[in-house]
Amino acid sequence: MKIIKILVSAKNVFIDNSGIESSYKRSKGILQVVELLKNPNTEIHSVQLSGSSSKVSKLADHSVKESSNIDYSENHPVGCGSPNPILDSKYVNDLKEELNRLVYALSISTENNDLQRTDDIRRDINFIVEILKEAYNPNTKAFKDFPDEYSKSVMSVRKTITRSLRVISITDPGLARFLKKRIRIGYYCCFTPDPLVSIKIYHESTDSEKS
Repeated sequence: MKIIKILVSAKNVFIDNSGIESSYKRSKGILQVVELLKNPNTEIHSVQLSGSSSKVSKLADHSVKESSNIDYSENHPVGCGSPNPILDSKYVNDLKEELNRLVYALSISTENNDLQRTDDIRRDINFIVEILKEAYNPNTKAFKDFPDEYSKSVMSVRKTITRSLRVISITDPGLARFLKKRIRIGYYCCFTPDPLVSIKIYHESTDSEKS
């Protein structure tokens, strides 16, 4: 079994990926990744993951209670597959503008044969498309509305985690690919573990471990 060891210290996060050792600044995105790894198969609301105010956190708690009544299909199993059912109108427009920008950027990167950039852009495009699809209500032909705090938290978490994964890809491309494949980012973020990979997390101050 492959073992990934993570040590969280006061200033840095050290990762030993089966012999490949890397050190990263203790950034918000890296800590969000660690939090997801500590709680496999557990959906964490983006509001909570982004560390927003207690006022916004109460909204997240309310959303969790509502989402418990959702009938998940095979495409959205309970766990890391549950849908992101809410969007506000401003966020929808922002997503559409971002989607147009990404489509143009994709044409440029494809023309320049920039494979890594093309792959990153396609992943971003798929992310936006999935959010729009999941939030669309076919019965009313409209997007479900919800407080703007949710939208801000989703974009914030997406940016910080995506940025951190790109940093990780510089020193350990294999680990970055593993995390990109296993981490779902949305209104509810989740890490789906690989049964053949054991992840052990230590905190320097308490020397505690969680796998």
